[in-house]
Amino acid sequence: MAGKEITDARVWAAGAIIWRENPAGRNGATRAKRLEVLVVHRPRWRDWSFPKGKLKPYETMRACAVREIREETRLDIVLGVSLGWQNYFLSDGKKKAVHFWAARVVDAKSPVLRARKKVKPAPKHEIDQIMWIPAEIALGKLTYERDVRMLRKLLKFQKADALDTQTLIVLRHAKAIKRDSWKKGKGPEHTRPLARSGEARAQMLVSELSAYGIDSLRTSPWRRCVSTLEPYAKLTGVNLRRKNGMTERSYVHDANWLSNYFREMIGGLQKNRAICIHRPTIPGYLQQIKSAAAKKQFVKIPQQDPWLEPGQMIVLHLTKKLAPKHRIVQIEIVNSDFRS
Repeated sequence: MAGKEITDARVWAAGAIIWRENPAGRNGATRAKRLEVLVVHRPRWRDWSFPKGKLKPYETMRACAVREIREETRLDIVLGVSLGWQNYFLSDGKKKAVHFWAARVVDAKSPVLRARKKVKPAPKHEIDQIMWIPAEIALGKLTYERDVRMLRKLLKFQKADALDTQTLIVLRHAKAIKRDSWKKGKGPEHTRPLARSGEARAQMLVSELSAYGIDSLRTSPWRRCVSTLEPYAKLTGVNLRRKNGMTERSYVHDANWLSNYFREMIGGLQKNRAICIHRPTIPGYLQQIKSAAAKKQFVKIPQQDPWLEPGQMIVLHLTKKLAPKHRIVQIEIVNSDFRS
């Protein structure tokens, strides 16, 4: 079985198809580029597949994919578009569900790597070969048909100019102390802090933002939004830029400013960016997402208040073609729990 998630799986795992483009032929500068993917060989099973592995306790799918690729290939990656699920049964009868993303190798100097823990490389008896090969050759080399189907999905994204993407994350701030509890209901709204559960969620978001290669941050200057992104900003050194027009109060007085600001962001984004926002301002963002995404993508977004739960995020994958219409090629809704 493939594509649709098995909700009662006993084994959960995550992985990625790592891709790159190399010039085709010697005079590559003047030729079309050739897509290559990375495959691994497992001596125990005598198979060729894509790198993947099982989740650890309290680990998210995205953190698992990044860690497993590092362990099995010694490469650091950032995630791109989601390729969906592989669902199948193991030899012992257990159901297994594996989520795959497209991914690219990240520069060794990227600040996102500062937010990642060190990992121990997989031993040779688990992975004894890794190999970059042209995608068309990989179709015949892969051992399992489920991997072939996953690679064909990736090739469809390439054909549609939707494989090479940038990521824009719209994140609702983590859970804050209730208004009537903050200094007995008299505390200034812009200073209301995160609750303990919100602080824990902010820490969990570090691995999520790093997995998507976030190297640009924007936030409302109010405390609960800043605190949601601060753990990541401090670890990576990425500048946390505050925008007054993103506050609840500013949105009430001038909703057009926020809508215009976000529309320009979608149209001209040059880095992988996360923005931290307030629930009442979400309609202003959804309006612009709807205008830049295909209908089949926009329907994934909740259509009623609260739209996003605290700490939940919308991951927008944007084609690098700077066309305003349908620049958003995929939308993921991420809860930051152990599954997406």
